[in-house]
Amino acid sequence: MGKDEDSSEDAWQSRAPLTTQHRQYFDQLLTQQRMQNGEDVFGPAADDVSFEDISRGDQARTDRLALERTLVQFGYLTKIRMKRPAPKRKRLTAEKLDEAKLTRQKQSKSPAPKVPGCTDKDTQVDEKKSLEMQSRVDTMQEAEEDISND
Repeated sequence: MGKDEDSSEDAWQSRAPLTTQHRQYFDQLLTQQRMQNGEDVFGPAADDVSFEDISRGDQARTDRLALERTLVQFGYLTKIRMKRPAPKRKRLTAEKLDEAKLTRQKQSKSPAPKVPGCTDKDTQVDEKKSLEMQSRVDTMQEAEEDISND
């Protein structure tokens, strides 16, 4: 509590008392909310089910929903929805990074299919360019991962 703010005890003591009429109205709305929540939980079959016949867990769930909605309706409870950022991706372990590199190297070393009209020399040049390009892509991906993890 701040310097000029009331303590929680002072706030509690200064609250307005509830009248009998207010309590009755609250009970009526709570009962209506229970019926509505029964329909939400059990669907159209809720009319055939009595509140006492449902399981204790379902009773508690409908009561929690009904009480929450009634308190919000009376202004005693306010809810604020907050967006939480997505959790950061975990870094790969050294073993998994090594496995990924080996897999990429195996894929890049696989023989290129023979293209009609191309010599082996052309294929070797293309493979060399491909390896150089893959190396650059790997370096860029690692840099992006480092940036996103920081």
